[in-house]
Amino acid sequence: MQIGRVKIFNPNADILNALANSGLETVVAIPNDQIGQIGTNPAAAEAWIAQNVDTYYPATNIVTILVGNEVFSDASLPWTSLVPAMQNLYNSLSTRGWSDKIKVSTAVAADVLASSYPPSVGTFRADIAVPVILPLLRFLSSTHSYFYINLYPFLSYTTSGGDISLNYALFASGSNSVVDGSLTYTNLLDAQLDAVISAMEKLGFGDVRVAVGETGWPTKADATQTGASVQNAAMYNRRLVRKLLSSSTNGTPKRPNVFIPTFIFALFNENQKPGPESERNWGLLYPNLGAVYPIDLTGQMLDTQYAPILP
Repeated sequence: MQIGRVKIFNPNADILNALANSGLETVVAIPNDQIGQIGTNPAAAEAWIAQNVDTYYPATNIVTILVGNEVFSDASLPWTSLVPAMQNLYNSLSTRGWSDKIKVSTAVAADVLASSYPPSVGTFRADIAVPVILPLLRFLSSTHSYFYINLYPFLSYTTSGGDISLNYALFASGSNSVVDGSLTYTNLLDAQLDAVISAMEKLGFGDVRVAVGETGWPTKADATQTGASVQNAAMYNRRLVRKLLSSSTNGTPKRPNVFIPTFIFALFNENQKPGPESERNWGLLYPNLGAVYPIDLTGQMLDTQYAPILP
């Protein structure tokens, strides 16, 4: 499939071994329930690196450790332990001489923003901006790491009550544009990214690099979530890949011509996952490895070069 990098949500030994000598850049996440221990105990961070990095690296090309996923969406989690956990892991990597090769970050959800429209007013939530986001940005800046943000234009579209057009969410050429000062937005993902960058600027860290930790479009959903279909999922992900890999269109209006590492959620449909129908239908592949729809991950194919997808 021409995949260049892969992200896994926990250090699964079978997967990490399977990725050995593949050359794939690998991002490994630490489950949320381990943040408190790693943040308060440097020995726990050292033990995690010994078990989950020393065992596989460098045969498995681990490039980033993400501490938790969407931590600020759950008030029961130890938010103030997040940056100390990242620092402890960084220190363990530094003692091995790996801190320049393996970065440490976390992935946050779009709900870290209190405001996002238009993008220039992007602002972090008051409950996290100074207590935890500011130290996080300071750490990312000093270690030259990325701010990972999970962004789902589908979710914004399906809850917008018609205020967001489907074409705008699907990168469609000729869709209605949003003008914000001197910048013009032709798609929703760019607007969401620049809202995050605007929020970082307001805290004095507008130069921190951003990466999209998750994005995608479901092929099926409950009736309450409009817009989910194989056709729309194919259009979103195909155009996303083409945008990212086209030298003339990557980046955002606020950061033109800057490559933004992006992870499509997900490689597989999760047919046993509980919850709404959409939760089981984000994948590019079925569990039996069959393709849900064709997609060229080199970004070379145009929409017109794909065979039509029948409803």
